[in-house]
Amino acid sequence: MPKKLLILILFTIISFHSTVVLAGYYNYGAQDSCTDITSTPSGLESAERTIIDALEAYETMVDVSDYDITKDEANDIVSKIIEENAQLFYVDREYVLSYSKETDYVLSITFSLKYSGNELDMKMDDFESRINMILNEIDESENELGIIHLCHDYIVKNYSYDETLGSSDAYNMLLTGKGTCMAYTALYGYILRQYGIDSTVVKSKELNHIWNAVYLNGEYYNVDVTWDDPIGGSSLITSHRYLMKSDEYFNDNNHEGRSSTVNCTSALYDDYRWGDDGFDLEIDNAENMILILTVPILFLFVLTDIIAVIIYRYTLKSTKTYKSI
Repeated sequence: MPKKLLILILFTIISFHSTVVLAGYYNYGAQDSCTDITSTPSGLESAERTIIDALEAYETMVDVSDYDITKDEANDIVSKIIEENAQLFYVDREYVLSYSKETDYVLSITFSLKYSGNELDMKMDDFESRINMILNEIDESENELGIIHLCHDYIVKNYSYDETLGSSDAYNMLLTGKGTCMAYTALYGYILRQYGIDSTVVKSKELNHIWNAVYLNGEYYNVDVTWDDPIGGSSLITSHRYLMKSDEYFNDNNHEGRSSTVNCTSALYDDYRWGDDGFDLEIDNAENMILILTVPILFLFVLTDIIAVIIYRYTLKSTKTYKSI
């Protein structure tokens, strides 16, 4: 075979395939950006399942050539997988797409893992152990709505927002007690899934934020655990302002630019009073929290003053004075 012909054949084979490195998902912190969510057609669900199974088996190269998915579809699927599967905390944020220039379909996806070997096994065991500890704290006798409520409250009371934006996966949040909205969302969705409750992610590019849409009795409801756990908030009182709300409620309460594969149309729980550990009044916002804390404090001050006056007058009556001669 002539040398020039051989070179031409090799060049054709090489140029037929191309690879590109893309950031697969984001931190959802102050300096990150969100990608729009597109719906996942049923034909792509098999590809999604194949990728999840491969990653859970610690495989780094996943063949998706049978599914005819484009680069954009692959990016959407991978982002959704990472955001909704907290157990994949060990998957790195960058991956490589190998695709055909002729068809633009992705042939394979190559991932990088943060850990390997015994270290990965140990961290996975630790992750499962910490999740089981949380499950032991939740009352399994509750119905699904009760589980949704209790899981929400557990995370709000036991974790706090990571202002450094460094803790963006659920496992790191379990270790440090802090996380970004991405970690809150992943952890909450994963815990709910252990009880058979489905959820998906909701994003806002405008807010650079992410939260859950939880499925209950044929309807989806917005749940923003992160915003119910304000920075510097008290662990004694839990906000339910963003628990099980409609899209209309969220749009009216500072959640602009919502993007998701599902709609939350039911307003059944928009005015629901959850209560919390003996408090009959829901803490909707910082003003209500201050009011509830201020009233008993003022009452104690007034009561203390009354007691002090009574003691003072009693002391005067009991004291005898004598006039010197």
